[in-house]
Amino acid sequence: MGYIEWVIIKDGLQELSLKEYEEEWDTVYGYMVLKLGDYRLGYLEDEWYRGDIDLPYYIKRVVKCGTEMLQGNDYFFQLLDWNLLDLKIYYGKKIKIQVVHNQKNRIEFEYYISFEDLINEVQRVYKRYIEDIKNINPIILTTREMRLMDEDYKIFMEKLIHRRKK
Repeated sequence: MGYIEWVIIKDGLQELSLKEYEEEWDTVYGYMVLKLGDYRLGYLEDEWYRGDIDLPYYIKRVVKCGTEMLQGNDYFFQLLDWNLLDLKIYYGKKIKIQVVHNQKNRIEFEYYISFEDLINEVQRVYKRYIEDIKNINPIILTTREMRLMDEDYKIFMEKLIHRRKK
């Protein structure tokens, strides 16, 4: 079961060169849904919704969240595509995830996940995203954006290996 799912908008991505991607495209767009129990935020497909979610923004945040959890830190970030919402993840025996309305400082939803489930989800999300990009256009894997994301994932994996050796 995944907590984060997405569909990449492939139109135009498949035939892009590295130069075209870097100069004209700059990111991968699609639909995305965050699933926390019965709570759903986002869409996987909808006729009126154009699928303009910046997927790498969220994949990077998921990896960074995993790294912060491995270090025993809390992690917060803005859900750009849902305007006034923040995602707050609190480290603990059970990881607490809150969806917070940032202007009203009101918790919209709260969910608990085990540490291992969160770490497994980080790995699943990153690996699936890389596989999706590889299947659409492997050239995108060589972009600056992807190299930086790969560096972040390597840091995450180093922290995970270090933690498991303890």
